[in-house]
Amino acid sequence: MLPLLAGHFARRFGNIPWAIIDEKRRIVLSCDPGETPRLARLSEKELPAAGEYDGWEKLWRNYFRSAANESRLNPGLQKQFMPRRYWEYLSELGEEKV
Repeated sequence: MLPLLAGHFARRFGNIPWAIIDEKRRIVLSCDPGETPRLARLSEKELPAAGEYDGWEKLWRNYFRSAANESRLNPGLQKQFMPRRYWEYLSELGEEKV
């Protein structure tokens, strides 16, 4: 499934480097500016330990808070468009980790 996302994110982010990590399957889809998206396997030591926090989630929450219009926030609607099994990954709606 992850390889199918490559074209979308390459067009969406253009000259911005990006990566999508599938922890369950231990693979990463990434792309640097001017390059073709690539899929790679991650070794056990490259994955964060269960519950380990690396700061990216805090960065995303900060972005979400600064870009979101609080009067238009609707967590119920956001969850309506996302299958229930993914709700736990909606970091912008959850508790902040330290």
